[in-house]
Amino acid sequence: MRRLLVLATGGTIAGRQTAGGGYRAGQIEGQELLAHSGLDGSGLHIDVEDIASVGSQDMNQAIWLRLVRRIEAAAVSGGFDGVVVTHGTDTMEETAFFLSRVLAVPFPVVLTGAMRPADAPDADGPVNLRHALLLAAQPVPDSAGNVLVAFNGNVHAAQWLRKISASGLVAFASPGACPLGTFIGDHIRWTPGVAAPASRRYSLPASAGAWPKVGVIYAHAGMEPEQVRACTELGWDGWVLAGVGNGNASGACLAVLAEAAERGAVVVRSRRCLDGWVTRAAEVDDDALGFVAAGIYDAPQSRILLMLALAETRQRELIQQHFLQ
Repeated sequence: MRRLLVLATGGTIAGRQTAGGGYRAGQIEGQELLAHSGLDGSGLHIDVEDIASVGSQDMNQAIWLRLVRRIEAAAVSGGFDGVVVTHGTDTMEETAFFLSRVLAVPFPVVLTGAMRPADAPDADGPVNLRHALLLAAQPVPDSAGNVLVAFNGNVHAAQWLRKISASGLVAFASPGACPLGTFIGDHIRWTPGVAAPASRRYSLPASAGAWPKVGVIYAHAGMEPEQVRACTELGWDGWVLAGVGNGNASGACLAVLAEAAERGAVVVRSRRCLDGWVTRAAEVDDDALGFVAAGIYDAPQSRILLMLALAETRQRELIQQHFLQ
């Protein structure tokens, strides 16, 4: 019998409707979610633990650390064949990317969630959870990686996952690639020739308070340098520019970021665009300004990667190499 561990963190999948058409996330415990998955008598032994009960807009490093430590303990125990994490959709792509960069466990870790609360008449959570459990219970191809997302009938790799809809059921996609697989009923059809990208693994800071502080600055037309300076004067360890086009911003704003880099902050140029490569020293002179180019990573991913890299080194040249891997 395959044994799975479900780690519940809240989210819309655990939400309840409120008067007036709204809902509150994180109101239902994981055991109740499991009861609606339709997998009773499936031959699976499923343990459920509640790690948090938050909407994922409140996801943070402290919860990430609890997740990692519990998943690693499950691996050490040798008693589990897979882990499922129920999660809000707002920041699911960030948690998936983070876990893919710090976990090295011998079983699949599958995230899932929902766009409609659990008591909605057309709730999507039960089938998403069912698919996540079925995925976690079976051997996954090595090419798929060990952190996956099961949502709306598709299986996505952590690095490619992007939320593309604020309210629709087709909430996630894999821009620049395609889903690793698709559910046909309760069976997965793996997409031929598609593999999750290999990536290096990082060690974790000892506590959430020990993490480097990194923020994201969103570029736009008419952006004033004072907006950027208000951020950089916080004295944080690093900044990610969610730049227009190929990771760009106005000359005046780039100058303020260059000042921050001169003072010791690490500045990474990333993108607002859904897809594409931020090229080093193309339109922006990264060498002269002291910037790091994000390569394939978008702004949320770049923030996570920069935090992990800064925990290892402060050398800008070495950090640039992290974004090329």
